[in-house]
Amino acid sequence: MSSHRLIHIHADAPPKPLEGVPCNGCGVCCLLEPCPLGVLLTRRRHGACIAVQWDDMAQQYRCTAVTA
Repeated sequence: MSSHRLIHIHADAPPKPLEGVPCNGCGVCCLLEPCPLGVLLTRRRHGACIAVQWDDMAQQYRCTAVTA
């Protein structure tokens, strides 16, 4: 059994930052699984968080739970 999963990321998304560096909106974490806030709001524990959306103007992913 493989531990690898395929996630689909917008072609213009910034690269994933190094560990310990602040979020840059790359989408990798949120598209892999929801954070604790995402689990609380969406009641989903696995798969892409449904609260994350691509922002064309900012050219990065945004959490709608934070931006709403």
